[in-house]
Amino acid sequence: MGNRTMHRTIKDALLAKVEDPAAAGLTLTPLLAALRTQGDAAVCEALESSTLLSAGARTAVPPPRPGGAPGTLGAAVASAPAAEIGAPAGCAPTASADAVRLAATLREQWETWRAVLGYGRTALDALALHAFTAAQCASGESLGWIAIHALRVAFIVPEATIPVYERLADGWLRGKASAPFLAVDWAAHWSRPLADVRGELGVPPSAVDAAAEAAALPLVSRPGRLPDGLAALLWRVVGQQVDPAAITATIAAFGATYGTGLRDACARAIQMHPGQAALARQPSPPRVDIHALAVHPPDTLGHAYYHLIVDNGFDPEVLDPDTVTGFHPDLDGTNRRILQQHELWHLVAGYSTSPLHESAISAFQLAQFGHNYSAAFLATIITTLLFSTPVFLDPFLQVTAEAWRHGRATPPMMSIDWPAQWGKSLDAIRAEFGVAPFVSVVPDVMA
Repeated sequence: MGNRTMHRTIKDALLAKVEDPAAAGLTLTPLLAALRTQGDAAVCEALESSTLLSAGARTAVPPPRPGGAPGTLGAAVASAPAAEIGAPAGCAPTASADAVRLAATLREQWETWRAVLGYGRTALDALALHAFTAAQCASGESLGWIAIHALRVAFIVPEATIPVYERLADGWLRGKASAPFLAVDWAAHWSRPLADVRGELGVPPSAVDAAAEAAALPLVSRPGRLPDGLAALLWRVVGQQVDPAAITATIAAFGATYGTGLRDACARAIQMHPGQAALARQPSPPRVDIHALAVHPPDTLGHAYYHLIVDNGFDPEVLDPDTVTGFHPDLDGTNRRILQQHELWHLVAGYSTSPLHESAISAFQLAQFGHNYSAAFLATIITTLLFSTPVFLDPFLQVTAEAWRHGRATPPMMSIDWPAQWGKSLDAIRAEFGVAPFVSVVPDVMA
């Protein structure tokens, strides 16, 4: 935020929703009001501008009362409650006439969007719809809900990580793939079958297994408490300029505030991923003798890894591995392994070392094995961008959604015997273990 100093009312409004999403109702009105009155005017203007410049914003009109035969869009919308709790309270936290008009229009179209997308009425459905809305028109409320859910799975309910990020990716990517909903004359579609409307608007089918989410639903909205001391560390990143070279150690230090219950929850979240329970108890591989890899010829993993580390002055294990032990008996081994493998994953999974791809690979790691550091990193950066430079949330959330899907589609990489791969080419390793390199619609040019 400008000088990145956040007023206490903004912090309190955000953290109240992180700890209890139902606090003060299922809207972010208190947070947006605090941002409008106590926040940086440039951030408010950026959020409003992004929304007002989104496709269809200038021509959006409230749809008339729907109606139609069973199976039509009009019938689906007409059967919805008159007022939907959780609909956006506003596209932006400022109060220009255009912003107020657009916010009202978006609220009135909310049930139509839900019907077209096929989302239900659970908290996870609401998250997916907010992600779709954020992707389409940068709604301040919807972006706020994404930050809140990211913070919750990082610091309160890690076991809900998979369904939350599945829904975030589903809504965001469908939002980018579909025609601009704000520009649609919905009244012209009331009598048409839902399937026809979806086809004309290019709406992809949902990739989420709603039945598999049932066990996680109670967690998604369950009230909880942030660890003592965490908020101060979080705001130190969100509210100040942090040296990129120190961000890994800074985020890793959050774990020192975790109590036994949260550490246990982080362990259970990792064990939801195939093979992780067994891997957690295996001895850690020995440290890599990076200079021994200099003998490997070009076009081998050993050669690529050696030059990635040496040419860039990197540490082969990112952090001192001794600093990640003692956190939890079921997490110490996993934390050590990813320190040793992180740069290898960059090479084999096709992520560069740019800031954008460092963010993307965090989503990949989170999808691969529920890495809590990655969850904390993503949540912190999403929150930082929301309150400082929201224009960068669009590419950040795009690569987050893409990399999450990439990580879920890729066989577990942590179980690979990496020392046995030094003499093989990257293409051969990818073919052997079923790893496709990361591809994004966002050019990797951001710094």
